[in-house]
Amino acid sequence: MEKLGVSNIAVKRLNLRAVFLHLMERGPASVRDISQALSMSTPTVIQNLNELTERNLAIVCGTQQSTGGRKARAYGVNERACFAAGLDVTRSDVTISVLGLAGQPVLSAKSRLPFSDRPEYYEKVGRLLSDHLEKADIRPEELVGVGISLPAIIAGDGASTTNADPLGKRIVWLDSFKRCIPWPCRLFNDANAGGYAEFWAGNPIGRREGPGNLVYLSVSNTVGGSVLIDGRMFEGDEQHSSEFGHMTLVPGGKFCYCGQKGCAYCYVNTRILSDAGGTLDGFFRQLKKGDANARAVWDKYLGNLSLLINNIRCAYDCEVVVGGYLGRYLPPYLEELRGRTAMRNIFERSGDYVRACREKGGGAATGAALTFLHSFIEEI
Repeated sequence: MEKLGVSNIAVKRLNLRAVFLHLMERGPASVRDISQALSMSTPTVIQNLNELTERNLAIVCGTQQSTGGRKARAYGVNERACFAAGLDVTRSDVTISVLGLAGQPVLSAKSRLPFSDRPEYYEKVGRLLSDHLEKADIRPEELVGVGISLPAIIAGDGASTTNADPLGKRIVWLDSFKRCIPWPCRLFNDANAGGYAEFWAGNPIGRREGPGNLVYLSVSNTVGGSVLIDGRMFEGDEQHSSEFGHMTLVPGGKFCYCGQKGCAYCYVNTRILSDAGGTLDGFFRQLKKGDANARAVWDKYLGNLSLLINNIRCAYDCEVVVGGYLGRYLPPYLEELRGRTAMRNIFERSGDYVRACREKGGGAATGAALTFLHSFIEEI
């Protein structure tokens, strides 16, 4: 290591992280297991496990089955060593998600709280979060941060929005939340946060390389998305990446709230379906029953959605995940959507690269919380 110019302190930190991440990815393990998996000497493994235990990041969680002689102690990650919270703020509700160190959900709650850019609103959000943390027996010092997801474009400084029309306001300031939330806070675009949660769903939180690349298309009352490359968000030079809702789908078409004509938002937002069925649930109930009007609306809607997805596939050539409100209703109609998308694709005859989201609820809040856990782990 010295020949490579790596200091002893850096080597020790690399070893510590390697042991910790092994426990995160593989679960409880003995000294011998870790030593063999990491090609690390037994004394070095023991030294690092002792440090992780002293820092409350690892715990002894039982013993392994013995093949003769004394049973070896098994070490695992202390999932309650720290927590991170995510808030998904919409025009009408606030969804709270709190995760433990290993990314496991500790609590999830949705409360009706209409957005208002007034001190009383931010105070209510702060009290709501504090109350839920208290119920979950989480001490203030155990929370490493709060991610705040908004249906808005986040400015380059991360401290404000450049556009918050879905909330009925042009700009939302991070400081407004920080006055009532006494933890480190960050703002996130809701689609970016949802995509981040989807990317890491079912994958060990400590594994930074991730499962590949992914485009997340968020289809709700608004339409947006995110692009993740090896688990890292591609935000663009001006933080405007993945604004799929404002790609021109029909030149000269319907007026969009952004001032342009023919934006994808006008043709694939879920209000189109809920207006036809009274509610989104109502629409899909009618569709399932074979209602002719619901089927006609759905056929036209799927045509527009498949056009948007094909454009995205041509641009990024990777998996496209459909999330947002639509994601939870899509599975029974996924093959139909794949078929329509494949018909537009000049490179491939299968639409298997399209799938419905795994995170069926609270994805944006979960993703906003996950970013703090990843930052915490990177500092170990």
